[in-house]
Amino acid sequence: MKKKYSLKFWVIAILFFISIISSKVAECKGFFDLEKSFKSDNLNLSPMLKKIMPSVVRVLTEYHLEYHGYYYNYLFNINNTDILNNKNVSEFNNFIDVKGIDKINKNYSISSNKMKKLGSGVIVDSDNAYVITNYHVISNADRIIVILTDGREYLAKIVGESKKMDLAMLRLINSKNLSSIKIANSNDVNVGDYCVAIGSPYNLKNSVSIGIVSALHRIIHEDNYFDNYIQTDAAINHGNSGGPLVNLNGELIGINASILSGDNDYSGNIGIGFSIPSNSVYRFSSQILKFGNLNLGKLGIKFSDFESENFKSFKIPYDKGVLINSVEKGSSAEKFGLKPGDILVSLSNIPILNSTFLKVELSTHFKNDVMSFQLYRNFKFLNIKVRLGGKKKIFYYGGHLHYKLSNSIFSIYDRKKLKNKLNNKKKEKLFCPKVKGIIVNSFLPNSYSHMLGLRVNDIIIGVNFHKVANIYDFKKSLSLNKNYVVLEVMRKNKIYFFTI
Repeated sequence: MKKKYSLKFWVIAILFFISIISSKVAECKGFFDLEKSFKSDNLNLSPMLKKIMPSVVRVLTEYHLEYHGYYYNYLFNINNTDILNNKNVSEFNNFIDVKGIDKINKNYSISSNKMKKLGSGVIVDSDNAYVITNYHVISNADRIIVILTDGREYLAKIVGESKKMDLAMLRLINSKNLSSIKIANSNDVNVGDYCVAIGSPYNLKNSVSIGIVSALHRIIHEDNYFDNYIQTDAAINHGNSGGPLVNLNGELIGINASILSGDNDYSGNIGIGFSIPSNSVYRFSSQILKFGNLNLGKLGIKFSDFESENFKSFKIPYDKGVLINSVEKGSSAEKFGLKPGDILVSLSNIPILNSTFLKVELSTHFKNDVMSFQLYRNFKFLNIKVRLGGKKKIFYYGGHLHYKLSNSIFSIYDRKKLKNKLNNKKKEKLFCPKVKGIIVNSFLPNSYSHMLGLRVNDIIIGVNFHKVANIYDFKKSLSLNKNYVVLEVMRKNKIYFFTI
């Protein structure tokens, strides 16, 4: 016997099925809307890339790779019976004892091969033809060629460089009709933002990859407090170095510098790349154009971490900061009122997390920059602004000046300083003449210039028959001839000439 259902039951059943069908239709509609959103113009990078791609360049560097070592004036012939009577040959297996060979037969040699390396760069000033790239892309360069996306090639000269910041500024020679990129404020960059890396990985010109900002303020080199990298998973490989990292508006937020790869140094991208923030690039460029080099700021304090437990015992409403251990006499810190015992808790309203954070911040500030500190002193909070002084560069590595002076260290000749060092009137007459020049401070192992006759305390007063009074003259004269260098040297009040 069939069961009869009431009208009320059928109404409820029909409404139930209608609700299920409606929900399925809504799900399908949502799916198609989502698909449509991914096809929207917001994620179409083509218009942005067409606009900024002419500002991206390839940087081809030609340089000499040196080989230092010893060679011998003659070769031993193991088949010669006379060799068995030679005291420098072992009784076993006719092994030649190199240490026992007469030093007369041992000579120092240097050789070099012409090499090339390729990186990327970006034009930041089209009117003045300025290009930013990495220092490691153009280091020790004899010749730099910049190639635009349209195939044009220009010779470039180095305007300024910094090994620690891994940045270099180039200027294109006789260039025209250039396009530059807009520089964004990297402080506005957030983790999770989309970003685009552009460059020439493995010489694949004009390559583009997209990713996100994975992390900020990364320090990847131990004890290099210039590190303040943007980490990204946008594909960066060998050849991308010096190229731009941009936001979706096509604005520069960083310069691609390095990657974290596998055990092999030549491994490819694994999704961890690092870019120098655009604010660091802007500060570097400003210093180069204003001073010709990095005029680093100097605060003049020594400091250490202040532990959170100590903060609690002093009832300070902060759990992180740094304690000033000492203040250098005559420094900017002393002049503007910082004192030993002060606890620095924030810089420009940004909490000072630890001493590493402050070191990073100090490394990115230059002479005459103003730093605004909030500090805790005698149970009171104070706000103090400090205008930084400048650091004087004391030593110069020869390899940065000329490849034939590698493994040598120089400084500007200071007669008074050398007098105090020698502290002997007789030596003062011999070693402290009233001249201007560059003094040789020391040599590292396998220094070619030392093997050719330069000695510590030699005063270089001329290069290639041009007088040198400062490091600028020295570097400029060395650049006039890359392969042939004549040094005019004063030693014990006598003049010597050396060819290297």
